[in-house]
Amino acid sequence: MSTTFPEYLQLIDNLIAQLPTELSSQVFNDLQALLPEQLVLAALDLLDRFQVVKYMYHGVAPQYRALGTTSTYTVFPDVGDAGASPLPAFCSCPSFIYAVLMSETHAMCKHILAVRLAHHFSMFSERPCTLDEIASISAEEEQP
Repeated sequence: MSTTFPEYLQLIDNLIAQLPTELSSQVFNDLQALLPEQLVLAALDLLDRFQVVKYMYHGVAPQYRALGTTSTYTVFPDVGDAGASPLPAFCSCPSFIYAVLMSETHAMCKHILAVRLAHHFSMFSERPCTLDEIASISAEEEQP
């Protein structure tokens, strides 16, 4: 019996929920049991450098950005929760498009994992903003 993509993400989320509240080598070992080593290392590096930003506006779902090596990417960690998408999560990075959507070799990119871990460890920058600023952040992704 094989595990579906949403079920696999649920396994990862369950594992994250059971992690201790501080980063340690055990966290790395636990995550590496379900995810590729390079993915885990890259996500932990983003956390270590506080490269996850949560933009908040009252009454609107938060907007997440992850500062990648070459660009900044928008991350939707729970797209599928509202039933609006067949994907449980989405990231605007090229790795997500290729490795997750096209070749299906990964369940998530480093940015999605970093956002999920950032919540667990409270390792993100939180920035209140206006509705116009949230719209502007979204519009930035659409430009070439």
